[in-house]
Amino acid sequence: MQQCFFLDFQGVRTTLGIRNLLDLTRRINAINLAEMLCNPSRHADIALVMPHYTDRCFALTITEVIDLKDLLNGAKAMIQLNSMIRECFCQFA
Repeated sequence: MQQCFFLDFQGVRTTLGIRNLLDLTRRINAINLAEMLCNPSRHADIALVMPHYTDRCFALTITEVIDLKDLLNGAKAMIQLNSMIRECFCQFA
């Protein structure tokens, strides 16, 4: 059985494996918000992220980047917490 996660964002559900979820988190966290805010060009306030493992293309405004960062970092924290809990249970089993 393979784990998969469902990312509901911008009204679209995207199915991701754990590695893909962590890779997407890394890609979103790599977006430079300060550069987006300071760049005066017309296209600078949109970030395009096209993960190679899905047919989804994320066209994100600055606020959407922040929202998605929060969502993905929260999911990553919950995955890590779950692993720590499992590890503790295995020690006492």
